[in-house]
Amino acid sequence: MVCLLQLEPVNTCNINGVNGNQSSRTISISRPAPTLAINSSDVIICSGSTTHSITGIPSGATVQWSIDNTTDASITNTTSSTVTLTRLTTSNSFVNLKATVTHCSFTYTIQKQITLGSLYSTHNIIAHYPTVEGSCFSTNSFHYFSAVFTGGFPPTRYLWAYRVTGSPLENYVALNTSTGGYFNFTSLGSYDIIVRTGNKCGFISESIRTIEVCETIGGGDYQPTITISPNPAKSKLFVKFEPEKNQNAKYYRDRNEAVYFELVNITNGAVVKKWKELFSKSQFLFNIDEIKRGQYLLIVKIGNERITKQVLIE
Repeated sequence: MVCLLQLEPVNTCNINGVNGNQSSRTISISRPAPTLAINSSDVIICSGSTTHSITGIPSGATVQWSIDNTTDASITNTTSSTVTLTRLTTSNSFVNLKATVTHCSFTYTIQKQITLGSLYSTHNIIAHYPTVEGSCFSTNSFHYFSAVFTGGFPPTRYLWAYRVTGSPLENYVALNTSTGGYFNFTSLGSYDIIVRTGNKCGFISESIRTIEVCETIGGGDYQPTITISPNPAKSKLFVKFEPEKNQNAKYYRDRNEAVYFELVNITNGAVVKKWKELFSKSQFLFNIDEIKRGQYLLIVKIGNERITKQVLIE
């Protein structure tokens, strides 16, 4: 606010009946802006309406709501502290909801973006574990792929799948809010890694990466069985190999074969802990005090064999 301030000296004794000359100066007057916020019942509208209210309005202030997309949405109660926003069409788009607050001669604005339906996005599919962007992937091994956002509107849900290249049949891997998924290929060949993205209203975007599975790991006679306890775990993780039933198991044990353990974060594919032991033992105890809470994969490697177990750490 800009004001004109006028000052005039006053002769209280009225000597000669004359007061002083006026002097004026223009000054700016400001006040701290209020802390405004828009609280929404939902920021994604699949159908119907949502309510949005503004908080932090100074006493005596007025509010005026508006939107920038009147084709796909409408609002009611535009001068109330709470407004109702309704989706009008089936078009996938968004709308910016703005509140203009007026207090005396001061004006403040705040806005929030509301999604109407599901919005398009593009992603690159990146390999992380155990092959980091290799040209050849292996069978009988869990591979972790993630979707790196490259454009459009960030999604909130991901649907992961794969198929033999050229085949219409898909194998679904995960439906979650995570940007990554685990894949296990049982035979050699060319595969399409697929991620469909969107939100609770549906999946409308698709990104595909084609890979070659050209290396065979495991699948031999030795198929060990392990048990993990406790699961969920807190500070200690106990791993026990079950009694073997074939000659290959005896072969590994006679050779005092090394056993490698890897604890992998199931959310991002990161290896958070590694241990190396000898297969001459059949029971192993690991300290996991420093591991954060979450879901993990325990991957056990003996020669060309791999065993994968899911572990929850609390």
